Amino acid sequence: MRVGPAEPRSGADTSGADWVSTSDLARERVVPVRLGIYVKNLRHEDGAVIRKALRRVFVRDTLPASTWLGVTSLALDELLIEVEATAVIE
Repeated sequence: MRVGPAEPRSGADTSGADWVSTSDLARERVVPVRLGIYVKNLRHEDGAVIRKALRRVFVRDTLPASTWLGVTSLALDELLIEVEATAVIE
C-alpha cells in the first residue's frame, strides 16, 4: 500500500489518487471486511469526496463496513486522512 502526502482541500478531484496501490492486492484474493476512517477536522462536505474515493478503490458492489471518526490531529501533521483496513485472504 502507498500513502501519499496530504493534498490541500480544494475543488480539485484527487480522490483516491494516492490512497492504495492495488498491485499488492492482485496477488491474492483479499476481501476487505472493515474500514476505520480517521479524518482530520472532518466536515460534512468531506463525506462526498471520501465516498467517491472509496468507490474508486473498492470496485465491488458493496463497500466494507466502516466507521468514520473526525479527529483533531493524526500521527503526521501533513496527513488529512488515515484509513485502517481489516481484510481476510481467501
